[in-house]
Amino acid sequence: MVEGYKQIMINGKNRYEHRLIMEKYLGRPLLSNEIIHHKNKLKKDNRIDNFELTDHINHRKIHARYAEIINIECQNCNKIFQLRKKDYEYRKKISKNKKFFCSNKCKNILLPPPRFKGNIQLNKDVIQGLKEGLRVYEISKKYKIKRTTVQYHLNKIKKQNPELITTNVFINSRRLKENKYWCNGCKRYLEKNSFYKDKSTIYGIHYHCKSCMKGGNENAKIQKNN
Repeated sequence: MVEGYKQIMINGKNRYEHRLIMEKYLGRPLLSNEIIHHKNKLKKDNRIDNFELTDHINHRKIHARYAEIINIECQNCNKIFQLRKKDYEYRKKISKNKKFFCSNKCKNILLPPPRFKGNIQLNKDVIQGLKEGLRVYEISKKYKIKRTTVQYHLNKIKKQNPELITTNVFINSRRLKENKYWCNGCKRYLEKNSFYKDKSTIYGIHYHCKSCMKGGNENAKIQKNN
């Protein structure tokens, strides 16, 4: 239900008063695509002389005639173009740059759309980050790449150039700052001198608690951390 119109309760349902008056005047129920326009723009003035029967398309055209139009200068070509005041206020509210253009062609000249990196360029960025000794989160931050994308390219590089992958690449910044470790099996934090190191994986050093190691990790090369 649209606000501002008078409503009447009939058989447990709300009906618009102006539609009921028009149905009584015409002697037939209104169709779903038929709309009643209030000539004096007052929604509560339900006199039959104030009604104009129309459809959705023509109703929009009627309101467009009375819309307040303002002149705006294009930021690129300095051309004056017209825009409805409502559209101007809405665009100004949601726009980040607060600039208006007469066409998309002018907009793309001053504000070119962002170009997405291809897989070849992404692969080069990740390799360059590895050569600089950066970790996953540092590569993601420097080259503005998602971490999942960095991980995807690291898996490809691991097969082609495994010598570029070092154990420091996958160490988490949180672990380095707080000097905390967590079990790779049960994912709980570990106390000092209460865990084992596993150096068998190319993804870096994994840590395991004693209970998880008792469960069995036959392929792991275990060294007790002193």
